[in-house]
Amino acid sequence: LHRPDKVEEGLEKILPGHQKYAQTCGEPYVLFDSYLGEQTGYRAGKPGQSWQTASGPWLMYALVRFIYGFQPEFGGVLLKPCLPPDWRECTLKKIFRDCQYNIHYVQEGQHPQSEIQSISVNGTEVPTNLPIRPLKGKTLTVKVLLK
Repeated sequence: LHRPDKVEEGLEKILPGHQKYAQTCGEPYVLFDSYLGEQTGYRAGKPGQSWQTASGPWLMYALVRFIYGFQPEFGGVLLKPCLPPDWRECTLKKIFRDCQYNIHYVQEGQHPQSEIQSISVNGTEVPTNLPIRPLKGKTLTVKVLLK
């Protein structure tokens, strides 16, 4: 939905051991598939299953695809980030089609909304609405300026 203001809150709810949302009795380094609701009485806030879920890979998928906005397409990679406003700078390193993408995001302004202002690849500005084509065996240094 491209709601940067809600991304950080969502991540805090997902990450293990965040006492604001859940009072876990599980390992602080494990992602759980759920937390039990108030209707469960004394078990409220306790985690559901842990090691038997695919929560970790799904979190990585969601981070790369929807927060960093790394969207693979036929012609390359389209960038559609939705970063939390508090993330003023961050970096993603990803290999796609035998090409390494080193993507550095910079958010400017007092209330950034993850709107792409410009994208440069190896120092050359490129259109923001076109996929960045992979170069086999190469490393692309991508800078994304957001407002």
